Amino acid sequence: PTGDVSRPVEFIKVYGKGESTYRTLTDELFQKLVDLARQNKPDSIGALLDPDGDFMQESAMQSLAALADLKRHDKRAAMLVVTKDTAHGARVRKLIERLQREHPEFRHFSIVEIYNDTPKAHERIKSLNQDQTDIVITVRMISEGVDVKRLRVGWYATDYLTRMFFIQFIGRFGRYESRLDA
Repeated sequence: PTGDVSRPVEFIKVYGKGESTYRTLTDELFQKLVDLARQNKPDSIGALLDPDGDFMQESAMQSLAALADLKRHDKRAAMLVVTKDTAHGARVRKLIERLQREHPEFRHFSIVEIYNDTPKAHERIKSLNQDQTDIVITVRMISEGVDVKRLRVGWYATDYLTRMFFIQFIGRFGRYESRLDA
């Protein structure tokens, strides 16, 4: 993508008979995050990731609205939220739950937190393909080697800035669906 990186760029790709629409800022956004982190200002990204702040509240609203929109056509669509740590994940969950109370269209979404110390965490992640969980909150867990095809919305709410993890995160949402061939 080129141009103003403060606004998402819309792309539409056609694969066979299915159509996939996604917004991406991957390279420019990642570079801005890295540049902020290199300024050695501990609050440069942290302030943006505060669940009580305007940025996170707007990010949550946009993510939930995108999930609600997708669920109109794909009832199994789900959202992945990657947070800084488990305490941050709990605060993000509270933000989502507050927005669920305030917006009836989000009330029915189920939420699960899966962390390294969650009992049977890897089995729980594997079960996401078969269950009805709508929103998964985690910390650096669903990455390479994990294939949950129903993940449709990603919310990168972390200060983890390795390029590899960022690309793996983006890769969670570009999975091939054989049902589109029919």
